Amino acid sequence: RFPAPGVRPEVVVRALETGRPVLVTAGTPAAEELPEGVVVPVDPDAAEEAELEALVAHLLDHSDLRARIGAAAREHLEAARHPEAAAERLLGFLGTVAAGKEEALGAIAADRTDERTLLGYAMEEVRWGARDLGLVGLRLGVEPLLTDLFGRPRTS
Repeated sequence: RFPAPGVRPEVVVRALETGRPVLVTAGTPAAEELPEGVVVPVDPDAAEEAELEALVAHLLDHSDLRARIGAAAREHLEAARHPEAAAERLLGFLGTVAAGKEEALGAIAADRTDERTLLGYAMEEVRWGARDLGLVGLRLGVEPLLTDLFGRPRTS
């Protein structure tokens, strides 16, 4: 089965309810949408079989780890049964976002360049490359270097 994002396979939910560790394929909704520590992800690559064997052996040898994972799963499912708490957290988050709106918009505007210029295009390419590498928000300091290469944009 390939459930839509946000929808967990029923078999995974039932397995989590037992309080036993559940091993899932890494990169699937079950692995990515559940909090860390609720399931045990297994990479689907050439070493999958060996990794699966090692994880099962480790879990069999460590009852305390099995108990912690099972408890985390039960706690997560119990919390999911109470949408009021999730709604409160969401409202708190939205309040924080709304309170910082002007500051965030100012930071975005300050970081923008005119993409219609060669310099602006180059800056955006570098920013997207940095985002792809997980360097979001990091001041790269490349504008002076790119300005040397492409020149200052002309003002009309």
